[in-house]
Formats: sequence, C-alpha cells, structure tokens
Amino acid sequence: MSDVASHINEHIKQQDNFMRMLAIQKSLSCPVGPQVLVPGRVFIKEGQLKKVFSVQFFSVKFMLLLPFQK
Repeated sequence: MSDVASHINEHIKQQDNFMRMLAIQKSLSCPVGPQVLVPGRVFIKEGQLKKVFSVQFFSVKFMLLLPFQK
C-alpha cells in the first residue's frame, strides 16, 4: 500500500514540476527565448535576489533549474 502512495506522490510532484516549468516557458514567450521545457530538466527553486550597488537596491527574479543531459 505504501508503494502505491509513494508512486502517486512522485507522480503528483512530477506534474507540479511540469506545470511550473510550463508557466516559466510561457512567461519567457519571446520569439527567440530560451527553451525551458526539455526532457530531463527539473525545476528546483524560484525567488528574489537583491543586490546592492552603492546606496541603491536592485531586485532580480531568478529560477534554479537542473540542466538536462543529452
């Protein structure tokens, strides 16, 4: 029974990962934008990165993805 639950949880996690990657790909929808959705690539984390230049703060959104293997 726990094997079935583990399999279902893994499938749900993969589906969530795919949906997040699809949303990222759509947000980068320029004609020559990077191809995010490729087999083997996994979404890890997303967040804000803040950098300080002198007295000014800059906020940049970043996404951490595992690279795909060819």
